[in-house]
Amino acid sequence: MRKRISMICLVMMMLLLFAACGKQEIEEKVEVIQNGPVDSPEEFIQLGLLLDIGAGDKVTDKTYEIIQNEIASVQFVYGGLDCELRGSSVYSEYELAGFPNTSDGNVVLESVDDCFASIYTLDPGRVVFWEDGQIHYSLYIYVTAEDDIVREILSNVIFENHYTERSDVIQNMDDARAAFAEKIVSVIQGQDTEALSEMLLYPQQLGNGQSAGNARELQALPPESIFTEHLLNAVNTSALSEMRLNQDGSEYIIGANQWNVHFKQMEDGSLIITKINN
Repeated sequence: MRKRISMICLVMMMLLLFAACGKQEIEEKVEVIQNGPVDSPEEFIQLGLLLDIGAGDKVTDKTYEIIQNEIASVQFVYGGLDCELRGSSVYSEYELAGFPNTSDGNVVLESVDDCFASIYTLDPGRVVFWEDGQIHYSLYIYVTAEDDIVREILSNVIFENHYTERSDVIQNMDDARAAFAEKIVSVIQGQDTEALSEMLLYPQQLGNGQSAGNARELQALPPESIFTEHLLNAVNTSALSEMRLNQDGSEYIIGANQWNVHFKQMEDGSLIITKINN
């Protein structure tokens, strides 16, 4: 009997050990590199951007690195010139480039893939700064290259804005949507026409045939024509757990299939009600 119990205990310990090893292996697989060399520019997407230099004949010794948890760095040699590309949603200009401002004050204006850019002459070197939405970029050439060379290098730069794919941005957007949905329910249940008028996209065609071209016109409507019994019954606290995306994924819906409220996130990050089916 004792041998049997001992055998069972041994098996249980081995199972727990294997489970722990499996868990550790999974955690290691999902570990995100925050600092140091990385294998490809795709690993910069965790920072909210993709950054690279075209692999032409003039580009050699290319390496990728994440610096200070927030800076994507591409170091390379272009036609014998040491260069470094950097990108970040947190740092900008000389703080991003990682060296002091030794510019002589002269600036050359340029366009990098339709983004406005500024080229400065340093002592020594040339540096270019530009932005793409929330993402800031810099190109540093270690020697004082001519304008034509700078433009040639810039023409081979590859950059993409992936700001909304950052984990912190996704979490903030999720939190903002949840808070906005709760506010919608509170406003409708409280039949607060004034508050609702500030949350709407205009012009607004209500489900009962009435319309409002602006906040003033909405506030002029009788509250009972907006906050109908159907809407009050459909858009309540319990509806929050059933919030869903519409068919094309562009808007969120709170409420029943027929009586509901649609809202979406705008390009600037703000949230707005697009439709009230009341």
